[in-house]
Amino acid sequence: MESITPVKVYTVNSGKTWGKTVQVKYFDILVNGDKISEVLAVPLHLKELALGFLVSNAYVEDPETIEKISVEDGEIVVEAAPDFEFRLRYLREKGGSPLEHVEIPPVNTPFSVTSDKIVEKVSMALNQAGILPYGFISDVNGYFFFSEDVKQENNFYKVVGKAIMDHFDLRDSFVFLSEPITPEDIVRSAYLGIPVIGTAKIPTSLAVSVAEALGITLFSIDLEGLKVYTYPSRIQ
Repeated sequence: MESITPVKVYTVNSGKTWGKTVQVKYFDILVNGDKISEVLAVPLHLKELALGFLVSNAYVEDPETIEKISVEDGEIVVEAAPDFEFRLRYLREKGGSPLEHVEIPPVNTPFSVTSDKIVEKVSMALNQAGILPYGFISDVNGYFFFSEDVKQENNFYKVVGKAIMDHFDLRDSFVFLSEPITPEDIVRSAYLGIPVIGTAKIPTSLAVSVAEALGITLFSIDLEGLKVYTYPSRIQ
């Protein structure tokens, strides 16, 4: 399914012409029939979106808890083992976000990546990018998965969900997002053990502070080159 649709539009000087719209829909994420969340997303890679959302936000500790994911009309239907029900009941009794109740230690991993490899993977992403925010996950070898969506967090969930489906070790990866990195992006990365995250924009000051506290290497890349804000030893 294409995410961009041509439509007739009107301009001030030329009258009727052609424009573009982005296809998006609201989807309920249901686990064992229980609504967990509603997301607004481009209707691509929705199984990856649901898995990435559930794991990144600590609704599930072990991805093997998820037994099946299917997409129906306006719903992403997840079937999970009984362990999920106990965890969800516990989280709802505690209140707030599940990640608020998880102790996240600083990321401590020997992973490193060269600046040349980062530039290579960002160039690959730019060759695929259109008009939407984008993101990708990669390692220092051949693994690479790209996503475009109207919301940056969806791209994070989709690339992480795909990596989990592929049994890819997140501790040996880096994530790149086209939009400014938020503190939430950093917290989710640390929870998952992702050691390096980058952006095509200037990161927020709070994201830099959170990255420093959680052992995450945060970098940006633009026309002026690559800039590393925290833990520069991972980028060679």
